[in-house]
Amino acid sequence: MLTDYPLAMLPHNKDLAPWLAQMQSLDLAARRHVLKQFKPTPMPPFLYKYLSSDREFSLQHLHDVLVRSILRLNSPNSFNDPFEMTAHFVMTASEQQKLARFESLAREQAPYLGWRAVQARVRELMASTEEYFMPRWQQSLKNVRESAGVYCFAGNAKNRLMWGHYASNHKGVCLQYERVRDIHTLAHAFRVLYSAEFPTLNWIVGFHEGIGKMLFSKDPCWAYEQESRILIYEQGGRYLPLVPEALRKLIFGCRAAPSFVDVVLGMLAEREAAGYSPVDVYFARQHTKMYRLVVNRRQ
Repeated sequence: MLTDYPLAMLPHNKDLAPWLAQMQSLDLAARRHVLKQFKPTPMPPFLYKYLSSDREFSLQHLHDVLVRSILRLNSPNSFNDPFEMTAHFVMTASEQQKLARFESLAREQAPYLGWRAVQARVRELMASTEEYFMPRWQQSLKNVRESAGVYCFAGNAKNRLMWGHYASNHKGVCLQYERVRDIHTLAHAFRVLYSAEFPTLNWIVGFHEGIGKMLFSKDPCWAYEQESRILIYEQGGRYLPLVPEALRKLIFGCRAAPSFVDVVLGMLAEREAAGYSPVDVYFARQHTKMYRLVVNRRQ
C-alpha cells in the first residue's frame, strides 16, 4: 500500500503550469506533437532508467517501480559525482542591492530584532569580505545536497556505457517511460546542462535563479548519460507516484542471468495482478559485427 511510503509532492512551477494545463486537456497524439514544440528545446519524448541486478536495494527499487509504480527520490549525497551541485559564489551587485539583500537576510535570521539592531547587523555584513561568507555558502550547499530529492533518467536505451556503469555490467535492466502518459509528473524531468566551469551563483542578485541552474549543471564528462532529472527541494528519501501506463518497456541486459529474468518476470506478473497495465519485455544482445547493442522484443 502506498500509505506505507512517505510520498513526495511536486513543486508548483508558475512557468510550467499553463503549459501543463493545456497538455492535460489533449489526447496522446496531440501531446506528442506539442512536446516536439517545447521551448527553448524539445523535451525528449522517452526517458530511460537503468537499474542493477546484484544488490538487494536495487531489487527493492525495481519492485517499487514495477509493482507499486513509485519512484524513490535520492539525496545528491549518494551520487557518484562529488561535484554534484557545486557553484562559484560571487557577490557582484550595487550598494543598494547589497543593502536590500542584507536587510532581508538580517530580518530572516532574527525576526525579533528591532530596527536599530537590524541596521547594525546590515552595516556589519556590508563590511564583511567574501571569505567571511564562504562557510555560510558551503553550509547552504550542504543543506541542499542532504535534503533535496532527485530522480535521474537517461536519454538512450542502447548506451553501452550506461549499461556497464548503472546496470551491473549489462546484467540488469533498462526501463522506458513515455513522458506524455504522465505529463503532470514527467514534465518536471528537465535536461541537465553540461559545462566545464561551475555555474556562477550570485548571492545578492538572482540567487534563486542561480540555484536552479546549479542543480541542473554537470561536468561534460557525464554528457554520455544525456540526463534529465526531477528535483524537489527537501524531499530526499520520499517517493513520487507515477501513472502506471507511463512505463512502456523493460529491457534485459545482454548478460542478464536466467534467475534474474525469472525474478523480474514474477514482478511483472504481480504488477498485472494488481491491475496495472502490462509492460512490453525486450532483450538486448550484442551485434555480431559492430560495437553496438540490438534490442529485440520477447517472443
